[in-house]
Amino acid sequence: AWQTWQAQQQAAAAGAPMQPAALLEPAHDLLLIRAMIAAAYADGHIDATEQTRIFDRVDSMNLAPDDKALLFDELRRPLGLRELTELTPPGETAVEVYAAALVAADRSQPATKRYLAELASRLQLPDGLVAQIHAETDGQA
Repeated sequence: AWQTWQAQQQAAAAGAPMQPAALLEPAHDLLLIRAMIAAAYADGHIDATEQTRIFDRVDSMNLAPDDKALLFDELRRPLGLRELTELTPPGETAVEVYAAALVAADRSQPATKRYLAELASRLQLPDGLVAQIHAETDGQA
C-alpha cells in the first residue's frame, strides 16, 4: 500500500519521496505486534479471533524470550494510542503500524472504527493512503 501510494504521489507531484523505514530488526517487529495488541484492545477486550491473529504473528517471528515476555505483559496492559504513535516513526513504518492494527482488530466494533480513524490521524496518514491500506488488507482477508 505504501509503495503504491508513494508512486501515485510522486507521479502527481514529481517531488522527493519520503524515505522508507530502515527498521528491519526485532524492535520493528515488536512495534507491529504492539500495534496489533493495542488495536485489538480498542473495544475493551481481546477476543479469541484477535488473540489468534496476534499469536500467529508472534509465532511467525524469531523473537527472544524477553521479547515474548514483553508481549505477554502487553496483552494485560496494551499501549495507549498516544504512546503507540509516539513510538512510531513516520513514513513506511507508520503505514505498517496502521496495517498491523487494521488486520488485528475486529473492525465491526464502533470503538475499533474510532480507534483506527484516530490512529490514522495521529500517524498523519493521508485519506487516500488509508483507503489503499484498507483495499489491500481487505483483498488479502
